[in-house]
Amino acid sequence: MSDESVSNFTKIAVATGVVVGTVLVKNALKPASVKVSKEGYANQETKQFKSDYSQGPYSSSDKTQCAVIRYAEKGYASEEGFKATTIPKMFEKAVKRKGDKPALRQEVGLPVWKKGDKIPPSKPLKEWKTWTFSQYYEQSKIVARAFINLGLKPFDAVTIFGFNSPEWFMAEMAAILAGGCAAGIYPTDTPNQVFFKARHSGASIAVVENDLKAKIFYDRQDELPDLKAVVIWSPDKAFKSRKEGKLTVTSWDHLTEFAKGTSAEELQTRIENQKPGNACSYVYTSGTTGDPKAVMITHDNILFASFLVSRLMPLVKEGAQERMLSYLPLSHVAGLMIDIISPIVMSALTDSVLTISFARVYDLKAGSFGDRLRAV
Repeated sequence: MSDESVSNFTKIAVATGVVVGTVLVKNALKPASVKVSKEGYANQETKQFKSDYSQGPYSSSDKTQCAVIRYAEKGYASEEGFKATTIPKMFEKAVKRKGDKPALRQEVGLPVWKKGDKIPPSKPLKEWKTWTFSQYYEQSKIVARAFINLGLKPFDAVTIFGFNSPEWFMAEMAAILAGGCAAGIYPTDTPNQVFFKARHSGASIAVVENDLKAKIFYDRQDELPDLKAVVIWSPDKAFKSRKEGKLTVTSWDHLTEFAKGTSAEELQTRIENQKPGNACSYVYTSGTTGDPKAVMITHDNILFASFLVSRLMPLVKEGAQERMLSYLPLSHVAGLMIDIISPIVMSALTDSVLTISFARVYDLKAGSFGDRLRAV
């Protein structure tokens, strides 16, 4: 990277870094009272901003609040460089430009692997199940309508627990399309950590990989007053829906039936009511110094960061396809930005397309990750 590029990158980092993300604390019901010294912003870099940075508020613990979008006078952080928008609007734009291009790929029909078993070779990429951007978008909208029918209200949390998969992506996007906040959980979290995050976020719906993970929510449902439903994307045995205490439990495939209880118009109203400064996702800290804390990520925050990735670190020539293997936790902000949001932004704003393929759940543990890299 040239000295000039480094300088420009530093200016962008300064320009965006002072726009502090909102933080979800305790039950996220009351706005925090935050005092910021005016002198704290009295430096040369802030002169490039159109807004008066002496005017707050700078942060809030109220999930219903809308962050102020502050533009630079010029460059990527200016309104001309990147006009603030919402994730649903960016997703729609990606579909209009790249609807027939491959968005997600996954191997299906694999046998269950146990330690000591011989690892099946990778299937040829052409045999992996593929979702185009249009299919990805339409499926996410179906799931969003199902979430609304299951009781998800604007700004409610959808907690997602499991290894990287197309269902993880679609649950994230569906939560956002429906006006909620996706709240990912690390695959390695203990039952107590899972419970803490579900309660702390006020999760209305839990989307989980399997029955074992679902049981965590069944067992402590009385301590999760906001939880209404559990969705399982890879159940041990096929089923449609059932009741577990107060909870509605449904398989991922049966969400299509629940979607019929919510109209496309109602979902579109939810989409239109969203603003770039609204929270759309909660990213939890690791909790190494106490209980995990959640950062409220806004539409504009994660979209602009993803936009910079596509501009400052171009991966492919215009018109080409970049392929990425998803395996790092999607509950981390890097996983959210690089794996989920960046492909949408790149496909919406450039002539290139970024396709995400998924590693097998055991690849790192079994030492077979290289096989998946070579296949992709």
